[in-house]
Amino acid sequence: MQKKELLSLITEKVYKKISSLEKAENEKKAESEYFLLEKKVIDSYIIKKLYKQGYNKIKIKADSIITAEAKDFIEAKNICLSKKS
Repeated sequence: MQKKELLSLITEKVYKKISSLEKAENEKKAESEYFLLEKKVIDSYIIKKLYKQGYNKIKIKADSIITAEAKDFIEAKNICLSKKS
């Protein structure tokens, strides 16, 4: 194997390892932490966006209003939703 090929192979493996570690760290963080959402009206767009970012626990203000479509998505994806006191 030539130097160039070896360097390319090593670089690729290191990049994959770093990427997998970052992904695992983000998943662990998202699993253990609530995302604090301080909006008055919560629609499905914001819930879907947070879900795509890896958040499955969301804390909202006690007086927040959740749209029906957002409620459906929360139930379908088993997102943990709690109200801030």
